Amino acid sequence: MAKFILDSADTYELKKWKQYVVGMTTNPSLLKKANITAQDLYDQLSESELKSDFFFFHQVIYGDPFINKRTDGPLIIYKVPLIDSQYYYIKELKEMGHFVCGTMTYDVVQLQTAINFGIDYSIILYHKNENKSFPWDAVSLRNSLDKHIKLIGASFRTKEEVSEAIMDEMDYVTVPPNVLELCFNNEQAQSDYDKLYT
Repeated sequence: MAKFILDSADTYELKKWKQYVVGMTTNPSLLKKANITAQDLYDQLSESELKSDFFFFHQVIYGDPFINKRTDGPLIIYKVPLIDSQYYYIKELKEMGHFVCGTMTYDVVQLQTAINFGIDYSIILYHKNENKSFPWDAVSLRNSLDKHIKLIGASFRTKEEVSEAIMDEMDYVTVPPNVLELCFNNEQAQSDYDKLYT
């Protein structure tokens, strides 16, 4: 059963969607758009009621200054791009005891390599991936292995893409606020409700 993760670094959006999501995911573009640093965002999340059962996914590359030392806030999962220069960083983060998520995942070879390096999660791209069979291939690979890797559907533009990821058996889906609006506002259900109660 897929769980929702907010694809945003905006704390206002998190307040709005908190009841629907189990985590928040960021990247350098989202942080810049929200005009906040990863550390400041994490500190704000830690000072709120969000604790260790809330996921904070943050994208890093080797040498990134944000390798958080706090243990009193949300669970941090470091997203590492699955490119040649970063694979060993996955191994290093794992040796330090961190949870790691592979990102920029476009094919089965990338996913298998990342699994070999010990990732805990992998982001499976939908809208941006020209290989439309990859999500199902990723699920098949995960199901065939004796691993506990979690798959995260991402890169959505429509409710239909989110629905596809849910039906593809993704463990999580990362959804931007504008697509969450589409997901949780069913026009037919609203029409039925209005007829009954207004």
